[in-house]
Amino acid sequence: ICKGECFDPQEFEDLKKEYLKFKKEVDFEKFIKKYKIDYALEDIKGIRPIHLEQYQFFNEVTEINGIKIYEVS
Repeated sequence: ICKGECFDPQEFEDLKKEYLKFKKEVDFEKFIKKYKIDYALEDIKGIRPIHLEQYQFFNEVTEINGIKIYEVS
């Protein structure tokens, strides 16, 4: 299991920059709906939950063993 050393520091910084660029430039709702996704899963016991409830187009269906299931509307 990776304990923070899966990437060398430069790879991690590059990944972080790409993510921040994506987050700034991409309409996440349009991006998700482009792929016709019906459901999304979130591991709420993970290190960094995504908090999909912040997006109006994700509707929580249920939670099972620390996994939230959302329907995409």
